[in-house]
Amino acid sequence: MHDVLAELQGYRNELAQAQRRGDTETAAAVQAEIDRVSATARSVAASHAGDAARHHDAGAHALAAKARAEAARYRDAAGPGSDDTADHTELETAVTPKRARTRKDTV
Repeated sequence: MHDVLAELQGYRNELAQAQRRGDTETAAAVQAEIDRVSATARSVAASHAGDAARHHDAGAHALAAKARAEAARYRDAAGPGSDDTADHTELETAVTPKRARTRKDTV
């Protein structure tokens, strides 16, 4: 499978090198590639988000959490974009957090 995140990081490294050299022509070309791969990463993030919703609806909460984490990883790597209109709010769960133990609980 194609590693979109590795490709994106490679282009970002290449952009930084071009900027350090003052090579604006190469920097512009590399930025275009970053924009293209970032759009792909946002698309992959949206796919994972859809998987998360389907898993959540099916009651497979562990799979939903894993898919949400993958969606966040791709979304974070892609950075903000013009087509980044997805709702990034976390799904609520019906589970209450564990209460912290106090000294009174152990005595």
